[in-house]
Amino acid sequence: LAVRRVLIMSCLCLGMCWLGYQIPLPRTWLSKPPLNLDRAKVLKLGILYVGLSFIFWFLIFTLPGGYGLRLTGTSSGIFTIYLFFARILTNVGFVIVLLKLIENPKISYFILACIASAIPLIRALFFGRRSDIVFIILAIVFALYFIRSLVPPRLIVIVAIISSTILIPFIGEQRGILSGKWDSYEQLEVTAGLEKIVKGDSVLELRNAALVIDRTANSNNYGWGSLYWDTLVFRYIPAQVLGAEFKNSLYLG
Repeated sequence: LAVRRVLIMSCLCLGMCWLGYQIPLPRTWLSKPPLNLDRAKVLKLGILYVGLSFIFWFLIFTLPGGYGLRLTGTSSGIFTIYLFFARILTNVGFVIVLLKLIENPKISYFILACIASAIPLIRALFFGRRSDIVFIILAIVFALYFIRSLVPPRLIVIVAIISSTILIPFIGEQRGILSGKWDSYEQLEVTAGLEKIVKGDSVLELRNAALVIDRTANSNNYGWGSLYWDTLVFRYIPAQVLGAEFKNSLYLG
């Protein structure tokens, strides 16, 4: 029954994707509103954000206790403040520079984009943070679509899906580096993570989904989307600045 629920949910997700692809959106929804922005100033702001993000990442990696290597968990204190600003400034700064590069492909903008993407790439390649590499790829795809109206060919999309099936488990295997076992980095095999999933030696997300759906259905304890709101509050409301009492009052439970 639990597996059946997962399959039903998967079919619903695929159905919504197909439905969204078939129904065209009104042109007024996609029309660009006139914005009187000084693009030169916006670019300078993006460069400033990138520079500040490097400062905050430097502060994170110099904190005692190895915070720069973990970047996960339920840490608190000054680390969470540094991490909040580091992530926001990195993402916004990279997007601003990337949009400028797509709009006007110059070598100087390309160099700026490479510098802006340095931290996410380092986190993805050496610390196993898959969300960073996904962020970079999606930012490039969306920038090409909205600036150049370019849509990736279906063949490239298919190849990307197949490649991600191999690369995502591989990047997850790289997290062993966090424990300081740098010698194991050279012994990593590209297909090692995928083989563990096929053999059942790895934690399967679909198995977790089946257990969560089954537990929720049996207990009738539905969140109705409250978890998404609580996650936004947890990640983006700094208790050290606004107070723990105020932050706790925003949670839906």
